[in-house]
Amino acid sequence: MGLSRRGGVDAGAVRHVAVDLLDREGTANALAELTDMTHVFYAAHQDRPSWTELVAPNLAMLVNVVDAIEPMWPAIARFFELEVAPPLPMSLADVMADKEEVWNEMVARHGLRRTPYREVSSWQFGDFVFGWDYDVIADTSKSRRAGFHEYVDTEAMFLSVFQDLRDQRIIP
Repeated sequence: MGLSRRGGVDAGAVRHVAVDLLDREGTANALAELTDMTHVFYAAHQDRPSWTELVAPNLAMLVNVVDAIEPMWPAIARFFELEVAPPLPMSLADVMADKEEVWNEMVARHGLRRTPYREVSSWQFGDFVFGWDYDVIADTSKSRRAGFHEYVDTEAMFLSVFQDLRDQRIIP
């Protein structure tokens, strides 16, 4: 599938879709039918007069495409019966530093297993894992060519971990 603002002519196995990648909702709608993809070749680019002005639109286009084809966060939100909100950058270590009392209230309210707050999570590790200021592009094709065909679906893995924590009565 080829994406561009103006679309194009379908040719052989390539189908063109007209979509403005800066339009988050439009991109999500245009790519909603795509499932079980294994490869994405991304070559979109918005030119700007200076290097600093290039970052925002080009990052937005990439994020809109990735979010549209990897909708893991809505599944996680559904698991916890929450609404999905737009991204809000923050330090988990800072935000969670004073939440021990909230944790203790949750344990009591939901009848959870008494787990000390300091053992619930390493917020600093969360900051490390989720706080990169650059994109990570991983290519597993070399390992698949070498015979490693099994993999764990990311969404399924997270939901399994959350279910295990719920079954152990650590989270509601």
